Amino acid sequence: MDAEVSRYVNEQRLPGLSAAVYVGDEPVLLRGYGFADIENEIPVSATTLFAIGSIEKQLTAAAVLRLVEDGKIRLDDPISDYIPRLNTDGQVITIAQMLHQVSGLQDHSTLPDYDPSTNPDSAPWGAIPDSAVGEGFDSVLDIGAFQGQALYFSPGERFSYSNSNYDLLCYVIAQLSGQTYYDATAELADLAGIEAFHSKWTPRPDPERTNVAHGYAANDDGYELVWEPNLYSAWTTADGLARWGRALESGIVVSAASFESMTSAATLNDGRTWPYGFGLELSQPDERPRTTHTGRVPGFYAVLTRYPEDDLTIAIFTNLSGASAIAQELEPRLARLVLGLEEPEVLDIPLEEEELAALAGTYDAGAFWFEAIPEGERIALRMRTRGDKDVFEYDRTLLYNQGGGRFIAIGAPEWREVLFSGEPAQEISIGTFAQAVRLR
Repeated sequence: MDAEVSRYVNEQRLPGLSAAVYVGDEPVLLRGYGFADIENEIPVSATTLFAIGSIEKQLTAAAVLRLVEDGKIRLDDPISDYIPRLNTDGQVITIAQMLHQVSGLQDHSTLPDYDPSTNPDSAPWGAIPDSAVGEGFDSVLDIGAFQGQALYFSPGERFSYSNSNYDLLCYVIAQLSGQTYYDATAELADLAGIEAFHSKWTPRPDPERTNVAHGYAANDDGYELVWEPNLYSAWTTADGLARWGRALESGIVVSAASFESMTSAATLNDGRTWPYGFGLELSQPDERPRTTHTGRVPGFYAVLTRYPEDDLTIAIFTNLSGASAIAQELEPRLARLVLGLEEPEVLDIPLEEEELAALAGTYDAGAFWFEAIPEGERIALRMRTRGDKDVFEYDRTLLYNQGGGRFIAIGAPEWREVLFSGEPAQEISIGTFAQAVRLR
C-alpha cells in the first residue's frame, strides 16, 4: 500500500497526501506523503490537519439524529416547523428529505445574487440570533436568499445534491440543542475519540501553524497557494477521520437505529430508491457494501470510506483542489489490496451512430447540467453549473461503454460509473453524485 500511494502521489503530482487505513482497530497504513507547506518544505505527517469539506455532512446528520433520539424533532417534520419563514415554494419539505438530498431546494451556487437591502423583509430569520448558531452564519443571506426562488423539483421527486439542505439544518441543530453548531459537532468528535478536531476555524486556520496543510491549485508553473477567505470547514487528521468512520458505525455517536436511518437509501415519490443515506453515499463495488463520502473545498480534497463487512476503513486527504481521483481511483485500489481483489476489467465497446444519437443531449441534475456529446465511437459528459452562469466545471470526460447502458469514466471528477436508462435515454445516474433527467 505504501508503494502504491507513493507511486500515485508522484504520478498525479500531488503537493501532499495523508492516508489512514484501518482493519478493525489496527492501522495498517498511517502516514503522510509530500508537503503540507511547499514553500517552507514542511512535510505531511500523520498529525497534519486537513479540511474535511462535505464529509462534515455526516456530523450534521448525526447531530440531527441525536435530537431525534432526545425526542426534540422527528425526521418527518416539515422544515417550516423550525424555520417558518423559509420559502419552500408552497410545498412541504421534511427533515428526512433534506438529509437525503431529495428536497428540491436549490444549492446556493445556482441562486441569483441576493441583496438583502432590496428585501423589505430582511430581519433575522431564525428563532435564535446568528451568533448562537456560530461564527460565519448569516441568516439573512443563508435563508433569505431563498425568498421567491423556485425549487428544482417537487420534494421527493428525485435526488439533487444541494449544500443548502445541510447548511439550513445547522440552524435547526443550534435552535434545538442549545449549542452553537460548532459546539454540537465538536461534542460528537469528542465522543468518537478524535484527538485532533477543529470545528471553529472560520474563515481558516492560521497558515503559520506547522501541523496545518496549506491548500493548493495546479497552474502552469506547478502550484499556487489557495487560502480562500470563506473556507468554512472542520479540520482533522486522516487518523481522526478514520476513527470517526468506525465510531459512527459502533453506536458510540448515534444509536443503532439512528445509524440504520443514516445508511438507508432515499425513497423517491415513484417508489424507486437513490443510494444516498444521511451524509453517506451507499454502493456495492466488488459486491461488498460500502459507505463513503467525499469532501472538497478550495485547495483540498478528502474521502472517507467504510467496508462494514470487512471492518475496513480508509481515509485520505490531499491538499490539491479538484484531486477527486483519490476517491475514484486510489481508495478502491487500496481497498482491493487489503481485500485481495483483482482490478476489474474496463471494456471499451464502440457505439454505433444511432446509439450515440440516443444518448446525446442535455440532462438536468439540479445544481448541474450534463451534456452528453458524441466523441468518435464514444460518448463524453460535460458538466456545468445550472442555468445562465455558463461556468463549465469539467469539460468532456470520456465514457467507456460496458454494455447495457453502463459506462465507466476513468479520471472523472466526482464519479466513476455512469448509467443511461430509457430508449432514447431519458435519465442518467452519475455514480451516486447526480440523478439527471433529459432536458432536450
